[in-house]
Amino acid sequence: MALTIPQGLEVAGTLVNSLRDKFPDPVYTGSPATPQPDIDGSRIRAQTIYRWLTLGIRDMGRRIGFQVQDWWAMPLAAKENLYTLDARWRQVWLCFVNQYRAVMVPEQRTIWPQTSATVGSQTVTFDIHTRTGALDISLWPAPGGTDPVTTLPGAIQPGDTTIALTSAAQFLSYGYARIEQELLAYNAVQGSSLTAIRRGVAGTTAVAHAAGVQVVSCGLWIRGVRSPNPVSVAADPVELPYDALEGLEAFVMAQYKMFEQDEAAARAHREMYIEVCESIKRDPKSQAVPEAAQIAPYGGSGNGLYWYDGFDGVVVR
Repeated sequence: MALTIPQGLEVAGTLVNSLRDKFPDPVYTGSPATPQPDIDGSRIRAQTIYRWLTLGIRDMGRRIGFQVQDWWAMPLAAKENLYTLDARWRQVWLCFVNQYRAVMVPEQRTIWPQTSATVGSQTVTFDIHTRTGALDISLWPAPGGTDPVTTLPGAIQPGDTTIALTSAAQFLSYGYARIEQELLAYNAVQGSSLTAIRRGVAGTTAVAHAAGVQVVSCGLWIRGVRSPNPVSVAADPVELPYDALEGLEAFVMAQYKMFEQDEAAARAHREMYIEVCESIKRDPKSQAVPEAAQIAPYGGSGNGLYWYDGFDGVVVR
């Protein structure tokens, strides 16, 4: 059994608080004082800082060549062949249609029928259109039906992992569903409820939803790479390597100094930002997620990735 060492992502609110201390423009409430990154400061609005952070995340991702490997899911529509991804997506490796893996086949090798032909586990192929600012996933043949849509009979909270639906008829036995801007993954359907749920997947955020909100089943799943997400509230994760955060702060400080019309200070922060980017590019390991950790169990002398326990061994990661 693998021992996984979790690695959490830094959230935008932490960076906003740190930056406000440097501006200085901090916002605190309560006793003891608690920082409030989503409240406007006396000089700089919160959304201005988040816009600067988003610009920095986008620019740094481009400079260091960093992309996020992730999943995405979309609802299928009957007889619809093309599905457009947003501008964050750069490449798609895998595609699943109604739980079945689609085979990548160039479009010129397919015949486009006027009516749908997908039934059950019939082979579906996909290809990718590249357009300015967007990718299209093209399916052949077109889906045979439209994914079901239902509603929430009651409000749900971000931590809920079982969600009752007005009806779960025709929902896949496992997969993805979308509630407003949140995607969730579920492992089972019990009656009219989705169970064993992971909330806020594929770069979305788990939030509360009111009764009556639509819940859409998503039968199209993709796996690929995208650029890091923008940030707009304190809880949004900063999807950059941990070593990049110092440079991201320098980018925002340069924006702030330009706001103050202090061009010399802005230039100095900009140079620091570029040096951090170059340092990361020179050291590819700085972008890698930690993998195996060599650990010897208490009282043992094992080393490397495996520790022999007298049976099948233990993989230590």
